[in-house]
This record gives sequence, structure tokens and C-alpha cells, in this order.
Amino acid sequence: MNITFNAFNKRRAMRGGDAAEFLIKDESGEYYLWMTKTDIKRNLKLFPECAEELNKGLAAYGNN
Repeated sequence: MNITFNAFNKRRAMRGGDAAEFLIKDESGEYYLWMTKTDIKRNLKLFPECAEELNKGLAAYGNN
């Protein structure tokens, strides 16, 4: 599993949507996935080896 922070969409965050976009690479292929703060925190527990990139997404939320 490889997770890379790709982008943060402020407009989606303002609307309460999933605003952090990550590129996921795993045995099934490569795809993009939008995550909420809660999603990121759950994935930090499941994939601690990807903590650096997941924390970039969490930091992008700031006080949103």
C-alpha cells in the first residue's frame, strides 16, 4: 500500500465534503480517493507506514 497526498479542495471543505485527495497504489492498481478528516485518522491507524502523507492531508484541513 502506498498513499500519496495529491491535493486539497477548499471549496469541498467549505461544503463539508471530502476535501483531501490521495493517490492510492495497491495490489488492485492505482486510483484517487477523497478523504474526510475522519477517514484520514482511520487510515493512520490502519496504515502507519503512510503516516507522513496522511498527515499532510490532515494538516491541509487546518481549522476547517
